[in-house]
Amino acid sequence: MMAYPLTLDRLLERARRWFPTTGIVARQPDGSVRRSDYAAWHQRATALAGGLLQAGLRPGDRVATLLWNQSEHVDAYFGVPLAGGVVHPLNVRLHPAQLAAIVRHAGDRFALVDASLLDLWREIGVPVERVIVCPDAYEALLATSSPTPLPTLEENAAAAMAYTSGTTGEPKGVVYTHRALVLHALATALPDAMNLRAADCVLPLVPMFHANAWGIPYTAAMIGCKLVLPGAAFDAESALQLLAQEQVTFSAGVPVIWDRILDALEQHPGRWRLHPELRVNLGGAPAPEALFHRFDRQGIRVHMGWGMTEMSPVGAINPNFGPGAQGGHGARLRQGRLLPLIEGRAGDSGELEVRGPWVADQYWGGAAPEAWTADGWLRTGDIVAFDAQGLMTIVDRAHDLIRSGGEWISSVALENALLGLPEIQEAAVIAVPDPKWQERPLALIVLRPGAAADPAAWRRSLEQSFAPWQCPDRFLPVAVLPRTPTGKIDKRALRAQFA
Repeated sequence: MMAYPLTLDRLLERARRWFPTTGIVARQPDGSVRRSDYAAWHQRATALAGGLLQAGLRPGDRVATLLWNQSEHVDAYFGVPLAGGVVHPLNVRLHPAQLAAIVRHAGDRFALVDASLLDLWREIGVPVERVIVCPDAYEALLATSSPTPLPTLEENAAAAMAYTSGTTGEPKGVVYTHRALVLHALATALPDAMNLRAADCVLPLVPMFHANAWGIPYTAAMIGCKLVLPGAAFDAESALQLLAQEQVTFSAGVPVIWDRILDALEQHPGRWRLHPELRVNLGGAPAPEALFHRFDRQGIRVHMGWGMTEMSPVGAINPNFGPGAQGGHGARLRQGRLLPLIEGRAGDSGELEVRGPWVADQYWGGAAPEAWTADGWLRTGDIVAFDAQGLMTIVDRAHDLIRSGGEWISSVALENALLGLPEIQEAAVIAVPDPKWQERPLALIVLRPGAAADPAAWRRSLEQSFAPWQCPDRFLPVAVLPRTPTGKIDKRALRAQFA
């Protein structure tokens, strides 16, 4: 067979050749909407690559991006790797001190910074060789970029990098190769995964500054989908405007974002006319059954997925989009089946270990080597169970399991049950020390507006499905739950607060 390298320039060239007029719609950070197409995107990404090479970029140089989900970020996703560089999105939700440590650790040489984030960049305070501010200096770079021979790309060369969210420790760098990103795009587009077609209109409600926006920009370019970007606005109103205006057929995001979108749809019935075939991929955290029923009432098909920054990031997707899930009641609540070419096995205490062509085999700089087994499998930290169809359920995170009296209690199962109660908007169950039982579960509850707390009723509801010893001893209403920069509930912070 031919030696044909799997590199990102092949995806971009395919988009230019076969889908030149397919639209790219980007809400910019200033609220304006920029409309373009794949032909123009190819031209801009190529101009960015040429401009960076003329500025002195060398193979393997890291180019930081401090940008929202905006048009310049899509340019950089392809333009930086086309020049032989490594695009390195910075998570704008991290503390400046964390970002400073990441920029130093990554060794970023260039930076693309949106004007709305200049103050944050100044707080980061780490000097890089050149800062290109969007949109003005960026547009000037593209305008003055002369045709430049682009390097021949190697499929195992680095193309992008991201840092983990730091849920279990300091953020750690993961470097993605061209080959990994191309194979990831092929697998996630499959019918039993995201099921994307060229006729689709795709809106990723996931940040481009974390875990490649679940790889959706690469997959959309490969398939030729219309791509819609929300800019800096991830609130329900802004999302619904784009969903309705652009007639989006596929979107993705964490459950908390879609919980708020469903709130708006329920509060204002008929205000937004969504595409009748809209389907949604949920990930980032387990979703309660009640959330699926709310999607059903709106006529929106929904399914689950699972992944990690270390996995580029998607590792599994549930093929069941609708309420008639194969395998019966509850099957579509599971995180899904491991994608083709991803292998999984159960390690100690049921922890999932994985390997595959888009799974990292080490962190940048060799950090935390204990995250891999002696024979090279990645320890995911997720305690899982598989059914007869190969559908995976996350029982809990290894460090979130509660050890009470020598027995394990799943915090995720309790949270999902609590989220099924109409008055509860958010719930987190954590372990707190107990002199008799070692640990006991504590439930932290965020109520829906106007709802009243009723711990006795909550406990009675839980006892219909859980043994009394598994139920929390205390239910504590709180105004908000702390979140990590990627939107997950920060249980590490909660455990420290209530220890």
